[in-house]
Amino acid sequence: MSSDNSDQEPDTTSESPTASDAGWHMPDLEADFQGFVVQDAATPGKCSCREVVKALKESLRYQTKAFQHGMERLAAGWTNLKAAEEALLRKREELHFERGVLQAEGQALHKNLDDVGADEDALDEEWEALDKEREALIADRERLRAELADLEQRKAEATNAKERKAMEAEQITAQAAIDALRKAVDTLAAKTATRNAEAEVRALTARLATGDAERKRLQEHIRVLERELAEDDAELEALHAEIRARSEACRMGPGGCGTDGGPETGLRCTIDASRARTLDDEKGFVWHHSPASQWW
Repeated sequence: MSSDNSDQEPDTTSESPTASDAGWHMPDLEADFQGFVVQDAATPGKCSCREVVKALKESLRYQTKAFQHGMERLAAGWTNLKAAEEALLRKREELHFERGVLQAEGQALHKNLDDVGADEDALDEEWEALDKEREALIADRERLRAELADLEQRKAEATNAKERKAMEAEQITAQAAIDALRKAVDTLAAKTATRNAEAEVRALTARLATGDAERKRLQEHIRVLERELAEDDAELEALHAEIRARSEACRMGPGGCGTDGGPETGLRCTIDASRARTLDDEKGFVWHHSPASQWW
């Protein structure tokens, strides 16, 4: 009886391979099959390794599909990131162009303001000269009027014909001087028509105030645009940092994935390889020599 028992082979059908015996470790599958027992018709109460292997294969097929879906989602996410980056670049170019236009308009406004100031100074100087000339002409007119009144009085008082003739000659001379003065006054009146320039100066002053307000508004708008450009640059830098971080995930250690391989690493390496392909980054990850190519 004892010899029969010693000739029998040890029963291993009820022992499923552990993670340490198989040389790899997958917590998800171990959790799924913990306490899993398959009844074999030939040996009731014992576990069939064939059924366990079949179940493992089914689970791996399911995981493969999940990996593929994950890769597709990553590819779609990358496409969205690229579209967002291109949109931000276009917006940045538009903002740069708009800022250039606004700066050109601001420079033109500054030049117009300088020209208006120069014109206003010239008009002030011309107006002061006209005022002085007008005061001098008024003084000459008063002096000539006084002389004419004196001549008329002397003519009325004169009894001698010769003296009267002399006085008439003086009166004619005075009248000619008065006519010349009247002509000068008319010329002054023509010059004083330039008083309209004063109204024009007031209009230019109003335009100057309006232009100054517009310049301030444009400067504020330029500052807002510069802040928006800075925010867009920061967002672009964040996108580039995320892309670089995703690319560096494939260069972390032996095998290109940071671990020593195995089914648990399969999902990460497969996703990282898909990400590396999507990013056109072949420096740190070679698809056909990656650990993921050894599992299927």
